[in-house]
Amino acid sequence: MVDLDVILGLDWLARHRASVDYAEKDVFLEDLLGLPPHREIEFIIKFAPGTEPISRAPYRMAPAKLRELKTQLQELVDKGFIQPSFSPRGASVLFVKKKDVTMRLCIDSRQLNEIVVQNRYSLPRIDELFNQLIADPSSYHLDEKTPTLFSSSYDHCPNQPTASAGVLET
Repeated sequence: MVDLDVILGLDWLARHRASVDYAEKDVFLEDLLGLPPHREIEFIIKFAPGTEPISRAPYRMAPAKLRELKTQLQELVDKGFIQPSFSPRGASVLFVKKKDVTMRLCIDSRQLNEIVVQNRYSLPRIDELFNQLIADPSSYHLDEKTPTLFSSSYDHCPNQPTASAGVLET
């Protein structure tokens, strides 16, 4: 019997014709086919109060890097990953050399990260995840009240004594 790691989403790998190198345990896609399908969840970026969106001038680049930038941007537009915009807001881009001496396009989002409200969620407990996976009805019980707020795999909520009296006191 061959000792292999579990590969989840094998149907996705087959549908997108990804090659799997079992010796190196790597998955390679020939090329990205487009954006993922639209989902019902809307993602919103919240800015810290009193801050303005970032407006930064592009970094200076050598002519060879400018040609590479134009090529990579056109490829991303053609695939539908990005679209042209005339907004005065935006972050600069730069290139980083990869091991095979090609250039990787990177977005410098350091200034954006400073003004965005960070999501602070605790990681879910592995025993809770396993209990959900096997649908165990007696998965987890809190033995004492949480004084200020509580975290779960789904949410991070303040403790309301009247609303949670029956739930958190079990």
